[in-house]
Amino acid sequence: MTKNTNMLSILLFLFSALFAETAFSYGADSDLVECKKPKFRKFIPADKSEVAPGSELSFHVTHVADPHKIELKAKKIPVEVTVEDRNVFYIVRGKLPDSLQGTYARISIKATAKLGCSARGGWLLKISDAGAPKTKEEAEKKTPEKTGVEAAVKKVDE
Repeated sequence: MTKNTNMLSILLFLFSALFAETAFSYGADSDLVECKKPKFRKFIPADKSEVAPGSELSFHVTHVADPHKIELKAKKIPVEVTVEDRNVFYIVRGKLPDSLQGTYARISIKATAKLGCSARGGWLLKISDAGAPKTKEEAEKKTPEKTGVEAAVKKVDE
């Protein structure tokens, strides 16, 4: 009888241990779904490049983002965006404010995922003056005419 009692005790213990492990595997954490944060890439114009005021901006954001919850700011000034769905990512486009001239601007992005978590990103641009020449040829065209003395000195040098 002691063999049967010991055997029954061991079986009861093993059954209890197995049942307890199964019961604990259905805890509160098993119902949670991990929220994937949106990721940003392909910034146009490129980071740290020089652009004219009012230039077009664009970037890609992963498809986990809610397209209605993408915010874009240039130096803390809200930028209106258009979002194009490309099935696996979104293309977000905007335009720099014309008021930003002759300064550096941080282009800040905030996107909220469909499940609620959010991500931030951005890049830095140098914004030229509105009247600043873009090329060497434009700079030469914008130089003032030479005075009579400067023209005479140039003729003597030639």
